[in-house]
Amino acid sequence: MVRSTRSDTTKTVSEAILDGLAKDGGLYVFDTLPTLDLNELAKRDNIAIAKHVFHALLDDVPKDAIDRIVSDVYQSDLFQPAPFTMTHRDHHSYLNLYHGETLAFKDMALSVLPHLIEEAKRIHGIRGPSIVLTATSGDTGSAALAGFAKRPDTHVIVLYPADGVSPFQERQMLSCEAHNCHVFAVDGNFDECQTIVKELFQSLELNHAQLVSANSINIGRLVPQVTYYVQAYFELVKDGVIALGDKIDAIVPTGNFGNIYAAYLAKRMGIPYDKLIIAANTNNVLHDLFQTGTYDIRRELFKTISPSMDIIISSNLERYLFDLVDRKAQRLHQIMRDLKQDGVIQFDLIKQHDTFTSGMADEDDTLATIARTLATDGILIDPHTAVAKHVFDNQAKPRHHTIIVATASPFKFTNAMLAAFDLSTSDDLETAVKRLADHAGVSLPDRVRSVVQPTNYVKHTLSKSRATSTLKKMVGDIDEH
Repeated sequence: MVRSTRSDTTKTVSEAILDGLAKDGGLYVFDTLPTLDLNELAKRDNIAIAKHVFHALLDDVPKDAIDRIVSDVYQSDLFQPAPFTMTHRDHHSYLNLYHGETLAFKDMALSVLPHLIEEAKRIHGIRGPSIVLTATSGDTGSAALAGFAKRPDTHVIVLYPADGVSPFQERQMLSCEAHNCHVFAVDGNFDECQTIVKELFQSLELNHAQLVSANSINIGRLVPQVTYYVQAYFELVKDGVIALGDKIDAIVPTGNFGNIYAAYLAKRMGIPYDKLIIAANTNNVLHDLFQTGTYDIRRELFKTISPSMDIIISSNLERYLFDLVDRKAQRLHQIMRDLKQDGVIQFDLIKQHDTFTSGMADEDDTLATIARTLATDGILIDPHTAVAKHVFDNQAKPRHHTIIVATASPFKFTNAMLAAFDLSTSDDLETAVKRLADHAGVSLPDRVRSVVQPTNYVKHTLSKSRATSTLKKMVGDIDEH
C-alpha cells in the first residue's frame, strides 16, 4: 500500500501509478518498506536482484507480470551495452546510467513505466486510452517520448521551458515523429511547466481516458531507480571494490530530488549507504536547505550548463519531509501551504538527521572539473556529473568508497563540454559532437550520431497564459475521441 503525503488517503501501488499525483496535491509514498537480505542478494545476478526489488515494492502486481516486465526491459536492446555500468577509481566509482535510448538516467525508469501502467490498467479493468502528461527540464521529456511513443492507445504530451534545455535535448524531443507525441515549449521555466502539469492533474475530470504522469511524482518511477542503487552496491562487492556489509556513500546531481530519494529508499531497505550527498549547481536551493534549514524558493532561476538541475521547487523533497514530520500528513499539508503562500519555510528538523548532506558547484567549477576529470581519471563526464565530481573532490577525505552518479551522456551538452576544453563551439550539432569526440579520443555513439543528423522539425511554443487552456482542450478532445 501507499499513502498520500497530505491526507489519510491510501491506495494500492497500481492505483497510485495510474493516479500519478494524489487528488489532495500530495505525493504517494510507500506505507512500509521491506528489508532486503544482503547475504541472499549477494548470490544473485542483476536481473534476479531487479525482480526481487520489484516484487518487494510492487506488492499488488502479479509476480509473473513483474518477471515478464523486468525480462522485457533489462534484457532488451534498449540499453547498450547494459542498463548500467560502473567505472572504478581508487576512492570512487562512477555509476553510469546513460546507456538507454535517450542517453540519460531517466531511460531506466521510463522504459519500465509504460509496462507498469499497462499492467495497472489491466488489474483495474481500465480500457480507455492513456494520456501521459509530463513537464521536463531536459531529459524526462525525450525519455518519456521514447518509452511511450510506440505504446498502443497512448498519447504523450510534453512541456519544456523554451530556453531551458540544451539544443541536443530539444532536438531529441522535437524529432519524435509518432502521431501520438505532442511537444510544447513554454515561455517560462521548468518550475512553471511543472506547476501547469500539477494543476491539470488536480482539475481535470476525464470520462474515458486515463491521465498519467511520467514525472518523478509518479511512484512507479521510483521502483527502477531504487533498483539500480541496490544493484550498484552488489556490483561493487562482486568487483572486489568493497566487502559485503561495508558502508558506502553516494553523490547525486540533484534538482527535483527524485534520484537521490530513490537512494534514500534503498538505504531504508537495508543497503549500507551511509551519506547521501546532494550535488547542486548554481540553483542551490537544496544545498541552502540542508545547510541552514531554510527552504526559500523566492529566488531567480538561473540557466546553467547543467539544465536538468535548473529547478527551484523540488517536488520529491516533499516525500522526505513527510518522514521528518513523523508521517503526520496534516502537519506536512500546512507546511506545504505555507511554502506556497510565503515562498519560504524554516525547517530546522532537516539538520537533525545526518543521512543527507550537500555541496555545490558553480559554472566555473563545473567546467574545470570536466577538464580535470578527463586528464586525471581518463573519463569524459557531462556537466551534471561534473557537479557531483566537484563536490566529491572538495569534501574532506571520504570515509567510505563513494558512488558518483553519472546521469547523462556528455554529448547531450556538447557546447558546454567544448567550452570546458577551450575548444570552439558550434551551432551545428554534428560538427560539435565530432569535435568533442576527436578531442576526447572516444568513438561517437550511434545514438548520438542519429540525433545530430540534419532534420526538419517544428517547434510549438505556448505562452504561460495560454498553456493551461490549450492543454485542457487537447486532453478533452482526446478523451472524447
